[in-house]
Amino acid sequence: MTLLPYGQRTSGSLSTEAGSLQWSRNGEITSAGYSYPEGYLTKDVGYIGADGRGVLRTEYLARVFAATASRGTGNGNAPRTS
Repeated sequence: MTLLPYGQRTSGSLSTEAGSLQWSRNGEITSAGYSYPEGYLTKDVGYIGADGRGVLRTEYLARVFAATASRGTGNGNAPRTS
């Protein structure tokens, strides 16, 4: 890291394995990005809004509770299957 004389400003950038950041002479962030590992992002899905995230969460919880009930473990509040 290079220290500048008081009052002197410069733009810059920072890149890591996880992402990057660039800023202007005034310290304003001009761009930022992330690098995701292979297989992390879904292809051809696009942005998932609030309603879509709610559906995904509901589906996730349904699968978790179904798996717990089928294993016979949990807190005893699983529905009975007779």
